[in-house]
Amino acid sequence: NTAIPHHIRVVILYMIAVCCGYTMLYWTSSGFRTANAPQQDPQWNLKNNIPSSDSFLSTWWKSGSDKCADRAEPLNLERVDAAFATGPRKTILFGNKTLVVFFAGEFGKSRVNQFVGSMFSSIERKAQATIMLLLYDDSDWSSFAWSREAVVVRAPANLKWWFVKRFVWPGLVSAYDYVAIIDEDVEFPASFDFWSLLGVVRHNLVDVAQPALLPSSKNIAHSVLVWRNFTQIPFGALKLPTGRWTDFVRSGPFTVFRTAAYQNCVWPSLEEDLTSGSGLDRIWYSECHKHGFSRFAIVDATPVRFLALGLAEATALSAGAQCDLNKEFEEYLRRYPTAKEPGLLRGAEGANLGYLL
Repeated sequence: NTAIPHHIRVVILYMIAVCCGYTMLYWTSSGFRTANAPQQDPQWNLKNNIPSSDSFLSTWWKSGSDKCADRAEPLNLERVDAAFATGPRKTILFGNKTLVVFFAGEFGKSRVNQFVGSMFSSIERKAQATIMLLLYDDSDWSSFAWSREAVVVRAPANLKWWFVKRFVWPGLVSAYDYVAIIDEDVEFPASFDFWSLLGVVRHNLVDVAQPALLPSSKNIAHSVLVWRNFTQIPFGALKLPTGRWTDFVRSGPFTVFRTAAYQNCVWPSLEEDLTSGSGLDRIWYSECHKHGFSRFAIVDATPVRFLALGLAEATALSAGAQCDLNKEFEEYLRRYPTAKEPGLLRGAEGANLGYLL
């Protein structure tokens, strides 16, 4: 037998060692990647930053409950997904700053169309907002050109906060700076300008806001919400206030949220079995204050008129819903003992005498 030279044996052993080392490194790193790979939510497409249609669009809610929640019968939940249908639209939808959500039906079409028409007065403005329709009936909105680019969720005979809890979730709103939730029974004066309202909210770093309600509104409920005409109040050389700090913003008909406040304290306070919103606004300030979001305000510069039609509630009741608003109000206050009475704040968060500028 011919002995293998020493230097050749060294080279062979070295090559074997290198191969074994690479093999061990591959299997170790592969196992590490598998064990530590993020578990993607099946309802959230992280690559495109949009909801996954495979799971989200096939969702429906169980029936059988006699409460305000879960009234929708199987298959009566329809998501009109035109906004996600084409590639270019995705970049528009998730590349802007404000999500405007309407809760509406047949009788609110003209008012919503008026609002969107004035809001989208230019191409630049159109690129700064996304419209989302939460429809509680079978109304047809296809005659409005803007509706073809809106996100539409339809679930007949359900109430606003039922929709909001399920479809305006924190992951969705993270793509926006602000979220506005508006009822169909808001009447907008000719002078109303959504961007002026948003400008006041931005300038004053407001967390939760609402436009003041004109005195001719119905069901104002709390005097703190009534519009104040600051042009008739002498402020000398001071800039006229645009609104007031408060510890109470009503849950309807028109509410604007800073996204961080919505995600951390507003959305978590929405109880799935209490969907009328009765009592909800009594807990927002105390709950948000815990998380550092205490800048609540009423904007007098852009007042609106609340018609208080109650059409969604009537539709829900006619469909067999058994919802007691008083009981829901009491239940919210029972679950959140820190609920408080509405009032104004003076000098809140360093504000000038309690006024927004």
